Amino acid sequence: MISLIATNTKLARLKFEAVLMGSDMTYNEFVRQPLALRRKILHKIEDVRLKESVCMKSTTSIGERTQTSFSNTTEISYTRYIDAKNELDQYMDVLEQVQGEVRLFLYDNLPPDDADALEWKYIDGKSPQEIADIIGVTYDAMRAKLSRADKKARKSYNSSQMSQIVT
Repeated sequence: MISLIATNTKLARLKFEAVLMGSDMTYNEFVRQPLALRRKILHKIEDVRLKESVCMKSTTSIGERTQTSFSNTTEISYTRYIDAKNELDQYMDVLEQVQGEVRLFLYDNLPPDDADALEWKYIDGKSPQEIADIIGVTYDAMRAKLSRADKKARKSYNSSQMSQIVT
């Protein structure tokens, strides 16, 4: 699995919960990593936007402050903005790695049509109805297909986890 050394204390504290569990990870945790990271990234984007707006407000209010307090405020808000932006970039890098791992697992262990359906579900976050519309089948047929593909993938994942334990 992925190993990532966190360079910042927030990232060290978070430990990328969904990413760094290694062989202790269940199939459901493994395939749902991309969606969990996407949710975290959406929160990080909002955080970056907020810090960017604070940074911009502090740079526009130069007339209301002395030059010394202006530069301290601006420097602090700019530093926070850059830190948040760097953290977001790190999350984006991890998301790409996790998506690659999940995609590789799916296409190595399933027929292409099953892998496509699970990729749309777990990596792209599409609902069974959206996937059914893409493929051109009924909702019930897609739910059955996803269920069968999930069973195959889970069985393959569990057997690969067992072989890692044995070796």
